[in-house]
Amino acid sequence: MSADLQVNTYWARTGSADADGDQSSYRGRVDWNADRYGLNVEHLFVGDDFNPEVGFLRREAFRRSYGQARFSPRPKDFLDVRKFSYIASADYITGAAGGVQSEEYQGQFNAEFNRGDFFNSEVTNAFEAITEPFQVARGVFVPPGEYRFTQGKLSYYMGLQRRISGGISLGYGGFYAGTLTEASWRGRVEFTPQLYAEPTLSWNRIDAPFGKGNTNLLATRLTYTVTPRMFVAALVQYTSINAAMSTNLRFRWEYQPGSELFVVYSDGRTTIGEGYPDMQNRSFVVKVTKLFRW
Repeated sequence: MSADLQVNTYWARTGSADADGDQSSYRGRVDWNADRYGLNVEHLFVGDDFNPEVGFLRREAFRRSYGQARFSPRPKDFLDVRKFSYIASADYITGAAGGVQSEEYQGQFNAEFNRGDFFNSEVTNAFEAITEPFQVARGVFVPPGEYRFTQGKLSYYMGLQRRISGGISLGYGGFYAGTLTEASWRGRVEFTPQLYAEPTLSWNRIDAPFGKGNTNLLATRLTYTVTPRMFVAALVQYTSINAAMSTNLRFRWEYQPGSELFVVYSDGRTTIGEGYPDMQNRSFVVKVTKLFRW
C-alpha cells in the first residue's frame, strides 16, 4: 500500500442489559494525501443505544458522511508562492434513524509562501437543526429551529521565524437568523530566545433577531525558559460570555531525564459587579514524577 494512502475502520457493539435499541457503531475512512492531490472519505455510525460505559462518547445516535477533495499545484515562479491549494468539502450528519441535524459545505483557497507565511480564504454554507436553545453571548440565546447561513473568512499566518508571528483572521456572514462579524489575532511575540509572549485577541459581534451582543476573548501567555529542562509560564485570560477572568502560573522542571516537578497555581474570578474581580476558586498543586529504570 502506498505511503500516501491510509485506510481506517472499526466495528463495535456494546451489551448494556437495559438497552433495546441499536448498540452498534462502525466507521470507515480512506485518506489519500499525495503532494498534488488529496481525497478523504469517511462514514461513521453510532446507534441510539451504543454505550461504551468505560469509554467516552462525544455524540449519540447519529450518522455522519464526510468527503474532501484537494488540488495543490506548485507554481514554478509566482510571487514567492511555494504551493496553492484548492479544497472542497462536504459534511452531512443525520440522526441514527434519519432526519438532517447538520450540513456543512466549504470551499477553500490557500497559498503557502517560501518564507513560511500562509494565506487562507474560505466560504462555508451551513445548516443546523437546533433542538434546544444555547448561549452565544451574554444574555443572547439561539432559539430552537432550522437555520441555513453562509459565512466567509480570510486569514493570514506569519512564519515562526519572525519576532512577531501568528495569525490574523477576519470573518463576516450569516449566523443562524442574523449576522456574525469576527476578528482575531493569535500570535507570538519573541522578546529574547528565552522569553516570549503568546497573546490572543478575539472579537465577535452577533446581530440577530433573538438578540445582539459581543463574545470577546482576551488572553496572553508569558513563558520564560530558564534551561532546556526548566521553564516558568503565566496565563491570564478574560472571556466576556461569562465575565470571567482566570490566572494560571506554572513551573516545570525535568530534574532528571523522564522525571519532572510541576508547581501550578490557578484562580478564577468574576468581573460582574464593581471593584476588583471577586474570587470564585483557587488551587495550588505540586506534582512530582520519577522514572525508574530497571
